Amino acid sequence: MKRLAKGTLVFKDKVFNPNKAFFQPLSQEQHPVALMFTCCDSRVEPAIITQSPPGTLFMVKNPGNLVPEYQAGASTSEAAAIEFALTVLDVHHIIVCGHTDCAALKALFNLEGMPGESAIHQWLAPHAKVLDALEERQDLEAALNELIRRNIIQQLQNLRSYPEVASRLAKGQLHLYGWKYRLETGETMLIDPFSCKPEPLSTIIAQLEEEARPEMTLGQMEKQVP
Repeated sequence: MKRLAKGTLVFKDKVFNPNKAFFQPLSQEQHPVALMFTCCDSRVEPAIITQSPPGTLFMVKNPGNLVPEYQAGASTSEAAAIEFALTVLDVHHIIVCGHTDCAALKALFNLEGMPGESAIHQWLAPHAKVLDALEERQDLEAALNELIRRNIIQQLQNLRSYPEVASRLAKGQLHLYGWKYRLETGETMLIDPFSCKPEPLSTIIAQLEEEARPEMTLGQMEKQVP
């Protein structure tokens, strides 16, 4: 905790103060490029993985990077984030980013052994149907990696159940992406929504539009911290 507390002082003195021209506009408004659903695993830091400065990503982190299916009248933090990102912030991109060695998805394999009243069980149980899509495997590691990919695709399907998402997709105003971050290599892969196969993210970079962003990058910010 001491290191975390000291870090806030370093940030203010060495990063924020010298770059007030960058940070001050962010105190008044935000214009994120994408809404990202990712896991709350402490090893997954989207701003670092994408080398993005503050104000770029509107993030939702939860165990397993899950998106509950739309239910009229139901209120979840994920549904609220989707509504806010699309109707207030006018975000045009949504990313579901899973990762290797995901403990939440490992727990899906042992869901029946969990107490039914467990908060983890209640969070994961509605998403257990993704297990039905798995091929028969003896290798647990291979099964987990397939489950991680299948889960990303399922969450993209769940996103489409939201009327505002479906409407904007139909009009070409919104794009959905499935990513998988590999903890062991630092590589982020694109998950094909039809084949469920991973592809290098570089395969779509040429197709993407360049976003107008502040000049300062996360890498430049970090260089100023001793």
